[in-house]
Amino acid sequence: MACNYNVHYEVAATIFMGLLLIYMHLQYNVKVKINREFRALAILMLFADLLDIITAFAIDNGSKIPDGWNLFLTEVYFASNMLVGTQFVRYAITLSGLKKSKSKVMIATWIGLGIYILALVLNPFFGFLCSFQDGVYLHGPVYPVIYIWPYIFVLISTGVALVHAPKLQQIGRKLLMIFYMGFSVAGAFLQYMVFPKTLLALFSVSLGMVFIMFLLETPDYEKLTETLKELEQSKEKAQEATQAAQAANRAKSTFLSHMSHELRTPLNAVMGYNDMIREETKESNIAEYAYHIRSAGRNLVAIISNITDFIELEDATISLADSVYQTRSFISDIITTLYYYNEEKKLELHLSVDPNIPRELKGDSVRLMQVASNLLSNAVKYTEKGYIELSIRWEDGSFVFHLKDTGIGMKDEDVERLTEAFKRFDEKRNSNRSGLGLGLSIVTRLLEMMGSELKITSIYGLGSEFYFSLKQQVVDHRPIGDIRTDWSPVGDGAERTMEEDGQEEGDYSGRRLLVVDDNCMNLLLMQKLLSDTNMIIDTAENGEIALKKIRSHCYDIIFMDHMMPVMDGMETMLTICSEGLCPNTPVIALTANAVSDVRKEYLSSGFSDYLLKPVSKQELLSCISKYLTKTKAIEESEPETVVEEAEGGNGLMEELEGVVNTEVGLTYCAGSPEFYQEIIQSYLENDKRAELDRAYEAKDWDSYRIHAHSLKSTSLTIGAEKLSEEAKGLEFAVKEDRLDYIPLHHRDVMDMYSELLEKLEHIVSGEKAVEADSGAAESEDTAHIMVIDDDPVSLNVARKMLEDEYRITTIESVHTAIDFLEQAKHNELPALVLLDIRMPEMNGFEVLHWMLGREKLSEIPVIFLTGDEDRDSEIRGFKEGAMDFIRKPFVVDIMKQRIERILQLKTLQKNLQREVKKQTAVAEEKQQAFERLTTQTMEALAKAVDAKDHYTNGHSQRVAKYSREIARRLGKSQDDIDKIYYAGLMHDLGKIGIPDEIIHKDTGLSDEEYERIKEHPTIGANILKNITEIPDIALGAHWHHERIDGSGYPDGLKGNEIPEAARIIGVADAYDAMTSKRSYRDPLPQEVVRRQILEGKGTQFEPAFADVMLQMIDEDKDYHMKQE
Repeated sequence: MACNYNVHYEVAATIFMGLLLIYMHLQYNVKVKINREFRALAILMLFADLLDIITAFAIDNGSKIPDGWNLFLTEVYFASNMLVGTQFVRYAITLSGLKKSKSKVMIATWIGLGIYILALVLNPFFGFLCSFQDGVYLHGPVYPVIYIWPYIFVLISTGVALVHAPKLQQIGRKLLMIFYMGFSVAGAFLQYMVFPKTLLALFSVSLGMVFIMFLLETPDYEKLTETLKELEQSKEKAQEATQAAQAANRAKSTFLSHMSHELRTPLNAVMGYNDMIREETKESNIAEYAYHIRSAGRNLVAIISNITDFIELEDATISLADSVYQTRSFISDIITTLYYYNEEKKLELHLSVDPNIPRELKGDSVRLMQVASNLLSNAVKYTEKGYIELSIRWEDGSFVFHLKDTGIGMKDEDVERLTEAFKRFDEKRNSNRSGLGLGLSIVTRLLEMMGSELKITSIYGLGSEFYFSLKQQVVDHRPIGDIRTDWSPVGDGAERTMEEDGQEEGDYSGRRLLVVDDNCMNLLLMQKLLSDTNMIIDTAENGEIALKKIRSHCYDIIFMDHMMPVMDGMETMLTICSEGLCPNTPVIALTANAVSDVRKEYLSSGFSDYLLKPVSKQELLSCISKYLTKTKAIEESEPETVVEEAEGGNGLMEELEGVVNTEVGLTYCAGSPEFYQEIIQSYLENDKRAELDRAYEAKDWDSYRIHAHSLKSTSLTIGAEKLSEEAKGLEFAVKEDRLDYIPLHHRDVMDMYSELLEKLEHIVSGEKAVEADSGAAESEDTAHIMVIDDDPVSLNVARKMLEDEYRITTIESVHTAIDFLEQAKHNELPALVLLDIRMPEMNGFEVLHWMLGREKLSEIPVIFLTGDEDRDSEIRGFKEGAMDFIRKPFVVDIMKQRIERILQLKTLQKNLQREVKKQTAVAEEKQQAFERLTTQTMEALAKAVDAKDHYTNGHSQRVAKYSREIARRLGKSQDDIDKIYYAGLMHDLGKIGIPDEIIHKDTGLSDEEYERIKEHPTIGANILKNITEIPDIALGAHWHHERIDGSGYPDGLKGNEIPEAARIIGVADAYDAMTSKRSYRDPLPQEVVRRQILEGKGTQFEPAFADVMLQMIDEDKDYHMKQE
């Protein structure tokens, strides 16, 4: 059949529309709505192209085809054009994110389509569109309308997309869209007006569709969208894991903070009463014990302070002060601190102070003293013999601190890790030295905050040197002179004795002192500590009572607790200042709050100074001597402190053992039963039930917390540990704003408190408390206890005492016991072993050592039985692993209590270990799952990128693998290795923006094409820059084509200007490019690749990284490192 129409353009359009549909079928994700709409448009376009060709042939051969069939084909063709226009509108609305059902444009389009179809239906009867007469095709009067109508729809869809589509908000894309759609409409115009016999209309529309695909719709882009969505989900999971880790870290910090705070209250009593023992004892061995207790207590206070500082540094809540300080006084304090630390070891001290240091400086002297103190403490701690050399100089406006010791020194690898918290090195050599390993971590962080750094040089076995230089603002330029001429330490470090250590008490007769504290035991302790000063000591239990006494008396000095009910210390101080009460009287704050800036807070509120609990007698006397002058002794009677004396002696103590832990109580009362009974009486007199109930009913949670805090502390002091713990729960429920906890537990705690008071009242008044403990629950399983003793009488007594409550196995022979324990199954092993120390076959220590050496027996607690009063045996027993001692003859109550305590401790320990193991496993699994998910997501994204290039598929993964191996061989950390691996996976991400014809071209690239392909690093970097959780991931994508000599692209960086990760990836990328199959060649021979890497060393590649790559090539004897 002949055809006068030029159909070549339409045939071409039909072919490439068919190829386009095949490509979409293979690459497009039809689950995405926009992809389905674009595919529908392509199908309609192909159908319209075919109909255009068919109708052209039918019209030219009209004489051979009936007029009716010709008219039918022509109207079907017109209908297909209109459907194409309608689908263009649908696609534009979907692209813009609008809802078709509610879009006015879509509604108008459906109406227009209906009118168009109706016109086609009526046309055969009226011929106003077109007609055929004797095989000749004729246009009707309204033919132009039916011709241009579909193209109006195309223009409408263009307008909708330009206004609403997010993908077209960039000006460049808007202009391209206008050009493409203008091109589409221009074809129809040319066909109608200029070339009526050339079919251009649908050809231009088809080309416009291809342009749209490259502009907006690429499978790579959709794959990237899907992958980025998965990456976003991974990010959310990572955030959840991070939040969980942060919550765990906050819980750790809260626990440490609470623990350090709670330790101060009992430590206050321990150190206070220990000072009293030192003062009052006449026995030299007791004085020596008390001296060692004081030393250990000071170490514990230092550890607690370090914990508090470390928590604040971790939480970034610590701040630096900026105040003027006197350098003479400051340096004197440093030297005094050194002498104090050196008191026991008596090392040689070589001191050098620059006389030209300015007299007054401005900075944070408190934190600077903390840095110096930690360094001095470490120097003395780790130096057993030799000397310590301290030099303090002024150089170029900086304080220069230089410390040298002849201690044990450090290995190089340990020096590099000194800043890590809780790290102690060389444990074998340092096992006898106390501390948590926080000191130098705190030092380095504080110096970093102050703009300095700690420099360390050390020789293992010979000693260490510490040095830092700190800029300080000069206030007074006058030099301090020779500071040693007017400095006198409290002892010379060589001749000082324990007796000379105490603060001279002095005589303050006639002076009046007020102590304000809601804890009556603290008041009693202060009275006893200061009893030798001959001062008149008044006490007040809260701020209101204190104000009444201050208004009626003039005090010489006032010590005031911070946290109190009714009116706390801060409120009381503000009232004193506002009313002008005792204007010249120093008021000292007493607090357990060791956070930063506390001194500044108290001074700004009007306090003269503050003392941190626990307060020692020496600190109290030092503070008093600082603010008061001593007076000559005046015959004046002291006010009597009336304390009702508890009666009952030893019998009373035995009764109390059944109600409270008297051992704990006695530790807080210096081991004195008489003083303990006074404290019990005081506890009864200070009944807190009414205050707690009143605050609870009124929901006055601040008062409630204060009363709960007081109940916690006083209950622990008398040994009521369970009640103390419950009160602590109420206190922290308020403190942490967990108010729903209180109604659930308040009444139970009050009942427990009432029951305790009733029992204590009965005991103190001489009545026996009812032996009942409704709160104690029976154990579901009777515990199995084994008693090993060569004395049959002792075995029988132990059996009789314990058989009602426990399952008892008694064994007289050690060897029989050993055989039993070795052969017993796990469920046959005893829960506890009572073991005699003195036995003929093997003594108790040997049996214990044997048990600890066997895994299945090592966790069984052992209590030694002994009839000796041998202190050395006790010390040895505890050191070697015994849990407790029970003395013969056995006392049934003591034996049962100690056994029950150990069994409860064992149960608690097992539960805790189980929970820790469980939670650790859960946390590790979450972390591993997250890491796996991250890696899998990255690898999936890399595969999506590599799918673009069919020849080098897997390129990104190979580059990532080579980069990871180079980083590993360079000694990078695991974290750095992982980052480089991820960056390697993503290095070619930008190629998704490069047209396929350039990627797949099998001949040389033109200059224009080469410039286009050089854009892929910038494209990739722009895509990756928003992944904030892995900030370095964009480095490889952006700069892997930079060269060491500066001749690379995109930015022409050179040398170390190029990020290290990009330099590593650059070597790996070049190697894989040479060892991969390309469209124009096979992988290069290994010797050629090696030569190229060698020649590029120092120009294209970092020499060190090229050397590692060459090493990997040389090890790859069989050339496995190439694309298979």
